Amino acid sequence: MKEHLGARTVALVPILMLVTFGILFCQPSTRCLALLTDLRGEVFVKAVRGPEFKKAPWGTQLYAGDVVKTSSNGSASVLLTNNNLIALGPGSSITISEGSTSSQKEPKTISGIISENLIDLSGLTMRSTSEGEVVALAGLRGAGPDLSIEQLSPRNSAIRSLTPTFSWRSSVQVEKFKVKLYNNHGLLWTKETNQTTMEYPKDDTPLHYGEKYFWQVEGLALVDSYQSANIGFSLLSKENLTLVENQERSLKTAFSDDPTATSYHFLAGTLYQQQGLLEESIAKFETVAQRYPDAPAAHEVLGKLYNDVGLKDKAIAALQKALKLSQAK
Repeated sequence: MKEHLGARTVALVPILMLVTFGILFCQPSTRCLALLTDLRGEVFVKAVRGPEFKKAPWGTQLYAGDVVKTSSNGSASVLLTNNNLIALGPGSSITISEGSTSSQKEPKTISGIISENLIDLSGLTMRSTSEGEVVALAGLRGAGPDLSIEQLSPRNSAIRSLTPTFSWRSSVQVEKFKVKLYNNHGLLWTKETNQTTMEYPKDDTPLHYGEKYFWQVEGLALVDSYQSANIGFSLLSKENLTLVENQERSLKTAFSDDPTATSYHFLAGTLYQQQGLLEESIAKFETVAQRYPDAPAAHEVLGKLYNDVGLKDKAIAALQKALKLSQAK
């Protein structure tokens, strides 16, 4: 592989070997070798069989023979399946190939990353046709009847805290809310508040690692009452919590020189998704989407994650934006 700038090596083989953004037309017969991230200014890609360079968005997948180049004011990072993270500065270029390395810069290695717990990014996107139309979008609907009370967090996700904060929204005026928490054996406690958030009660036993829970909110008005759905969540096991914390430390060490890099948010978000920490994964990919609002892949990932936690309206909006952006390319 040729490049005009150096690279740093990070243990990313498992992270990037299965990158498959549906909207970005991953070719089923060709293995994606890299992902384009941390873009600034103008960055262009010429596909191996393409006639010309085209401006590339965040999340562009790269294949053997593809050429990436930056403008005089552009820069980018290329996450490769051979453990390298290559930083391209202004006026640089690189040709993607199998087994490429860089010796111009001292490598940095993320230690302690376990391959089976990292990325299969195809699990982070909706199924797509070869034309880039999101098949799952047509099947999505809103959340059904408009719920007067809707739980926001924790919601259909694994969490870490044994004493989580509960939050919800209400479209109706009530005097107070009654929050009920259950486990598989029945009701654990009932608490009342006039707010739409509630910290875990200090006088109740904390939750247990590795267990599943359900919660419900009832809004009490003078005459009527309004019932939310029954929403589940789970606690990570101690073993998985330790695994996540160790891998977080490895990622933070590898990106200590640039903790705001979207490469870091991408990798951390995928780690969280693989461990079922969907709310934390959403937060990371929201950061990516905010930084690159014109990147179809970022919105497609968010649409899948929103759908997984049951936020159908957000899922539809994100997937529609991804589809619109992909068709405008």
